[in-house]
Amino acid sequence: MSKKVLVLAEARDGELRNVSFEVIAAGKKIAGDGGEVYALLVGDGVGSFSDALIKQGADQVLVAEHADLKTYTTDAYKQVLLQVIEEQSPDALLIPHTSSGKDLAPRLAAKLSSVLYQILSTLNLLEMKWCLLARSTRVKHSRRKV
Repeated sequence: MSKKVLVLAEARDGELRNVSFEVIAAGKKIAGDGGEVYALLVGDGVGSFSDALIKQGADQVLVAEHADLKTYTTDAYKQVLLQVIEEQSPDALLIPHTSSGKDLAPRLAAKLSSVLYQILSTLNLLEMKWCLLARSTRVKHSRRKV
């Protein structure tokens, strides 16, 4: 079954981080045949990385640019992601296993009334509604049976 997967791409110090490509690859696996991977770039001056994300497999790139987003802050990034989640209604959300990802994932899980799982390998990713991944971290929407 195809899914719509949203992945958070990361840029730091004017460079796109390689972990962005890792979450796109994971997103393609979860999306399945016919599914779509949307990459989200958040920051200031990050729109120029869109082509690189498309080349790595993202079907579409969403960009949230503002001078106030140049440096990661939990509240600002959380608000951006919540707005994009509401607008796009993805089946899964993948977040890189980085310091900001590990900070952001549990806060989004709490706001979405979701449960955070630390073990990914034994869980069936294709049966969930919500997924927050920091490589080995997953959140499922609490109303959906895994």
